[in-house]
Amino acid sequence: MFLVEDRLLVDDEPTTLQLVRRLLQADGHEIFEAIDGEQAIEQFERLHPDLVLLDLHLPKLDGFEVCRRIKADPATRATPVIMMTAAYTSVQDAAKGLDIGADEYVVKPFFKDILLHNVDRLLSARAMKARVLAVQAAPAVPPLTLAHERITIIDCMDDPLLPRAYPSLPGGS
Repeated sequence: MFLVEDRLLVDDEPTTLQLVRRLLQADGHEIFEAIDGEQAIEQFERLHPDLVLLDLHLPKLDGFEVCRRIKADPATRATPVIMMTAAYTSVQDAAKGLDIGADEYVVKPFFKDILLHNVDRLLSARAMKARVLAVQAAPAVPPLTLAHERITIIDCMDDPLLPRAYPSLPGGS
């Protein structure tokens, strides 16, 4: 389970919006919705969601164009996009969606466990990538600093409360 963050759900079919919203909310996700491509871009720019579930066939701007715009911007490129489409679409559509940067392609009707697994998998991958980038961006501690800290610790050990000599053990020299 993840901390509650924003997910953007984009579909022009009210039934699909309702079904996916309920499914994700029951799993602890906060959902925002858009019903066309232009609204999806507006919501995306306003919310900066951590994941987008995107229908392929939308009014105004199709899912390909929405995905292309999200993935074209270096600031938003890492946002996972799951493209959703009806089973009757072609294999070429799936290939095109993945080629323009979609992270996953789900065919409707979908199995709820598969959708939830894909959402959790992509969010986990995003979180892991963020941790790796944070470690890489952290300044390295120079070895001299570590040596200086060791010397400081040893100097602090010269404490009057510590014994000056260790008692001899019986049978020892």
